[in-house]
Amino acid sequence: MPKSKVDKRYTQYVEGDKMVMLAPGVYAEPPPDGVLGRLEDYSSYLGNCTAIKRYSETYPGGHTCW
Repeated sequence: MPKSKVDKRYTQYVEGDKMVMLAPGVYAEPPPDGVLGRLEDYSSYLGNCTAIKRYSETYPGGHTCW
């Protein structure tokens, strides 16, 4: 999805112009090779704290939330 459609709190450290929505309120940078892969492939994500808490119970990883 276009980075411009994502809440600016979640995009401030994203360099490209696209992001991947892993779940509602949970976003990640797309991989450099452009191959989106599986949810388990995204070890770092950011987004809404409530959504991140739910998501991280299934897919642990490094995250930042607001």
